[in-house]
This record gives sequence, structure tokens and C-alpha cells, in this order.
Amino acid sequence: FKDNKVNRLSIGIESVNSNNLKYLNRNYDKKLVEEKVLLAKKYFNNINGDLIYALPNSNIKDLEEDISFLLSLDLEHISTYSLIIEDNTILKNNNAKNIDEEVDYEMYKLICDKLKNYHHYEISNFSKYGYESKHNLTYWHNLNYYGFGLGASGYIDNIRYDNTRSLNNYIKGNYVLNKEVVDTNLSKEYYLILGLRLIDGINIRDYNNRYNDDLLKNEVISKLINENKLVLDKGNIKKDKNYKKAMLKLLDRLPGYFYVIGESFNNPYVAEYSKGRCGKIKETKVSTRIAYELLSDPVIGSDYSEKEKDLILMSIILHDGLERGRLGVDAVVFEHPILISEYIKYANVGLTLEDRDFLCSMVEAHSGIDNHHDRNDRVLPLPQSKYQKFVYMCIKMGNMKFFDIKFNTNNEIEK
Repeated sequence: FKDNKVNRLSIGIESVNSNNLKYLNRNYDKKLVEEKVLLAKKYFNNINGDLIYALPNSNIKDLEEDISFLLSLDLEHISTYSLIIEDNTILKNNNAKNIDEEVDYEMYKLICDKLKNYHHYEISNFSKYGYESKHNLTYWHNLNYYGFGLGASGYIDNIRYDNTRSLNNYIKGNYVLNKEVVDTNLSKEYYLILGLRLIDGINIRDYNNRYNDDLLKNEVISKLINENKLVLDKGNIKKDKNYKKAMLKLLDRLPGYFYVIGESFNNPYVAEYSKGRCGKIKETKVSTRIAYELLSDPVIGSDYSEKEKDLILMSIILHDGLERGRLGVDAVVFEHPILISEYIKYANVGLTLEDRDFLCSMVEAHSGIDNHHDRNDRVLPLPQSKYQKFVYMCIKMGNMKFFDIKFNTNNEIEK
């Protein structure tokens, strides 16, 4: 294979759970999979493993064991697919039913969490950096590809085709079962549908150049952006995870003083930009920028899932939102981390219970070692988890004289 330029293997592992394998009619076991993968790794350094989850009667524990096994193989790429019960299949003929959607979603979230050290670049695909599937990216960028073999699909010169599933017809040279001529409008639809599977979304410039069109003037896309269902991000359009909407709602309901106050403590080590009017906003922007830059680093960022990164940034933006209490007194309210946590918990902004609790845990511990007060009996939580410590570190760095930061007249970081 290598002599013929094959440089990547994709292995349909699907599961190593005996019940799942029996259900899928797969005649192998965990030991055999491990043996064959180790054999393949002697000759190839770019291997993908497929995982199928959400099988009827499967559970979170089974999935967790499958993921742990895949991680133990140290594969360069992992593809994960929720089971789809298609018409004219044995499963469908046996009246198999899809698993409950809520359970399916919980399984997907588990996968994203367990594979957080991989680059999650498409809804179902995770890779080590530099090992993203060029083959699959061809699909999602709506580019041409050939389909060889029974039931294969291809897309060449504006024609999508499906090959016959009949071996006899294929041997006779009657390869193609059906064709679809793709005009410009249909090509645009495919481009948008497939591109939105990518975590980074659709590149506006690429679309505009390919179709000599302005994507932002597309009525459907414009409507979805206005409804916050799609977001603009660094020249791309992508799906909103709802965190941005939740963030904007929470900020909108904070007391007005948050946007104009400066640092309250007369500390010689506090950054100059923290003092005076709008100092709190400047300090928050610096802390957020520090966190963003660190989380964007491939080495540091690989320790956090995309969801965790978003919630970490949210916690830093919100952490001092009620620093002077709900009414805006003249001094810092010691228990303000608890106040902002309670504010988040009772604000109906669309966060899941899990996300809300995770966000609040970081907010509550952001004071770090300054967690007690000689005039207050309450003791605030100390940072314990890596997430809490990361948030505390970024806030501390943004608050103190660690960097020479210049702001313009609009309170934006200039240098």
C-alpha cells in the first residue's frame, strides 16, 4: 500500500464492547483490535479509528470505556458517529429504535470532553494537530472527489453520483446508479450545509471568491446572524454555541457602575490602567486577552475543550460584575464572588445546569488567597481545580503590573 502512495489508514473499530459488537454483527473483540492496530502502527504513522455510539440499550459507561480504549491506542485521528438506523437495513427491518435524543446528546458531550486534547475541527471528527483528514475536508469544503466501488459516491464537474450496490452490474461496467446535476444555486446550498459542519465554519472570502457573490447579503444567512443562531468570527460564519448569547444577556443586566468604576484598592502593585474611570473594564479586558492568548496556544489549549475555553472566558469577563454589590456601594463587597455566582444561577439565559455550575465554580474562587476578611465571617472558596487556578492566574496577571498595556480613547487595547 505504501508503495502505491497510501499514507493513511482508517479502521472501523466502532466499539470494543461485546454487547455492541454482537448488536452490530461484528466478529472481533478488543484483543484483536489492539493487535491489528499495533501491527498497522509498525508501517503507518497516520491512523484513524471510527467509533459508533448511541446504540440501542447502550449507556454512558459503555461509551466511556470505548473512548478510553481508543485513547490508549494513541491514534492520530478519531471519528465518532451516532448510530443512524437507515431504511432497508437489518436494524431497520428488525424494528430497531434510535436512542433517546437527550441521552445521545449527553454521549456527544462526553466524547467532546474526553477528546479535549485532540483538535475538534468538525462535528464528528477529532485529530492531533496536523492530522486533520484531508479526504473528509474535501467533502466539507464542497470540492471534487471520486467514488470507487459499490455504493460509493463522487462529485466531479458539478455532477454528484452514486455507484450501484449490485456487484453483477458493477462487474458488467454499469457503475453509476444515479446522477444529480448541481447548478450554482444548489452548489451554494451544499457549500453552506457542509461548511457549517466545521467548527471554524464557513470562510466568507472563500465563498465570495468561488461564487462571485456576497455571503453576508444572503437573506437566510443574514437572518440567522441577526437571530444569533450564526456568528461572525475572524472572517468566518459559524454556529453559535449559545455562550455568546448568554454572555451578552448577563452583561446587559449588570449594574451600570461596573462599566465606569476603577480599582478600589490603593495598592502600589496594581496596574495603572486599573485605576480611574473605566479601570475595571480595562482590567477585565486585559485578563480576558491573557486567557484568550494562552488558550489559543496549541500546547496550553490542548488541555481544555472548546466548551471549557468559552466558559473560562465568560467567568473572567463576569467575575467582578457585582464587585460593589447589587446597589453599587462605595467600596468592594467582600462576598461579591458569591453575589455574581448567584446572579448567574438565577438568570435565565439558556445555559445548561452543568455549564452554569462549572461557570459559577470559577467565579466563586476567583479571589484566590484573598478569600477571607477580618470584618467578615464568610470564607470564600480557594481555587482547587485546574480551571479555577487558570482563571485566578489570568485575573491576577491582568490586575497587577505585569504588562505595559496601552489603551486608546475607546478603552480598547492598543499596545
